[in-house]
Amino acid sequence: MRNFLASKKHNADKEVLAKVPSDSIAEIYSQCSIVTAEDDNAKHEHLCIRAYMETHEVFNEWFKHRNSPPQKPTLLEHASFTEKVAYEHKEKRYEVHFEDTFLLF
Repeated sequence: MRNFLASKKHNADKEVLAKVPSDSIAEIYSQCSIVTAEDDNAKHEHLCIRAYMETHEVFNEWFKHRNSPPQKPTLLEHASFTEKVAYEHKEKRYEVHFEDTFLLF
């Protein structure tokens, strides 16, 4: 897993983590009579890698959402007066949001 992290192969790391049962650390500790410092370090490293991978995935989702432009509202060809007014309000909100979000960078 360290090599996958160092080479930024996050998909391979996710596959490895998916194969390790979530209760494996508790199971290992319950079956061991003596826990060494090396075992403890391995447990902490595993938990840190798992936390890093989860955080990395959430960040990527946020970043993708953050950098995708908002959808411009559309108006139907035979819209009623109420729908036209609602469209104008949506269009103004879209323009303000687009300017605030994407034109500042």
